[in-house]
Amino acid sequence: MKKVIDYKLTLKPILTGFYHDYVFEGPCRFGKGEMLTKEFDLSMIANGKKRVRAEIQNYLGEICDLLPAYDWDRNEEFLIEDDKLEAATADAAQADAIIVPDMSRNTDILIAVAEKTRKPILMMPPASSVGVCKNIAALRARGFEAYGFRSWEDMIDQLEVMRVKKVLANTKILCVGRFGTSMTPSAGDTLIDPNVATEKLGVHFVYANIHEFVDQTHVGESEHNQTLPGRKALNPTEEEVKEIEAMADELIAGADNCYMSREAVFDSFRAHWTIKKMLEYYNCNAFTIPCPDICATRRINEERYTFCMNHSLLNELGIPSACEYDMATAIALVILEAVGKSAAYMGNLSHSPYYIKAMGKLPMPYFYNLSGTCDTEYLKRVEEDYENTLFLQHSVGSRKLHGFDSSAKYDLRPYTGSGWGVTIRYDFNQDAGQEVTFCRIDPSCSKLFVAKGTIVAGRGQDDNGCSLGVFIRVKDGKDFFNKQLSIGNHVPIVYGDYFERICQLGNQLGLEVITA
Repeated sequence: MKKVIDYKLTLKPILTGFYHDYVFEGPCRFGKGEMLTKEFDLSMIANGKKRVRAEIQNYLGEICDLLPAYDWDRNEEFLIEDDKLEAATADAAQADAIIVPDMSRNTDILIAVAEKTRKPILMMPPASSVGVCKNIAALRARGFEAYGFRSWEDMIDQLEVMRVKKVLANTKILCVGRFGTSMTPSAGDTLIDPNVATEKLGVHFVYANIHEFVDQTHVGESEHNQTLPGRKALNPTEEEVKEIEAMADELIAGADNCYMSREAVFDSFRAHWTIKKMLEYYNCNAFTIPCPDICATRRINEERYTFCMNHSLLNELGIPSACEYDMATAIALVILEAVGKSAAYMGNLSHSPYYIKAMGKLPMPYFYNLSGTCDTEYLKRVEEDYENTLFLQHSVGSRKLHGFDSSAKYDLRPYTGSGWGVTIRYDFNQDAGQEVTFCRIDPSCSKLFVAKGTIVAGRGQDDNGCSLGVFIRVKDGKDFFNKQLSIGNHVPIVYGDYFERICQLGNQLGLEVITA
């Protein structure tokens, strides 16, 4: 299973050079003495290629996989020899793009390479507007994907966008549903037609049945599941129980506070273990499952687990995992975790803070503390600007919000009043001032919503249920809301400013980019 962080772009450098066999001057060649010799031209080509190789390695060596560079020199006959074209593109099938420097008189070579490989052409900086604009325009006019850059920073931005496109094209989401459709009581604004996402983004979907899943969370019951009688299934084995218990003990030991029994934590890990086995079995690297659909069967009440902890732990691993069978949000999580190289946080995005002004606290559906009280520490931060403060709320806290290699303090609390259903509780108050980026695909998979905001407070770290949340201030709450009406409820975030990069991604995917 490849995670979002595991993908790199593979680039094929093709380094062209142009020399003269004869000593002469003309409208595009002038000089004196040795400057007009073939030896001088070859020396200049060698020096240029030395610089180019060093720059490619320096700027791209760690973030991309580099195939061996091909040197393609030619004289003023301007020929494209078949053997050179074959040699230059022999391993191009392994590449995601062709990278070329801005060297003289190579437009026809680039066109030939693009025609043969159908790979994007990247002209590396530093570049003169003459060579880059000429070549990129010539390629684009012929329908080829081609990019030019004024700086290495601009090129790296484009490479990151292409990497996220590669991640999307290699994403396979395991959808464990109850009903035979993408429509669900959990998320009515999920994808209308997942096939459209496959056509536009390359994302694929694999479907499994909720009841078969639940049966397979029972320890040691392979071949005895009611929904899969006599079949070898993915149930945790008796031998695997020790590993599951070790995972549960490690999570408990790492928590500042654990308000659950070891048995209750183990039950949630039964579900998590089976989900991971299913992901491996179906060769999937993203996940979603509904809540109301399965809750209504009452089976989860008997099993005594929810999926909150599973979503938290998978997202921390770089395996995007979305609540409520929301395929649109699962895709947004893929984008955010790929671009931010950290766990993303999803939830119901509410404009309720505006109503705090009248009520003095959040509405009851936004807190679940069994005492009937709601902490109000957030008020003094939120009240500074009710109009433009949003509340993002779900109990899928993460320890990896600052990067997949980061860690953070956390508590373990039950989702339910009777003490089961693990939730990881994270205190968002410690991140006040942190810039975040929102994004979400709309139900038709024709629009990409992108926005920025700043964390001002958090709540729910000492609460039950689906109440953990973060208050985020945006530029214009009313504008955000009016645009969100066409996008949907769950609008996840990732820490950091990736606004421009995700907008660029949307444009290159052919989506309508909506910003707030």
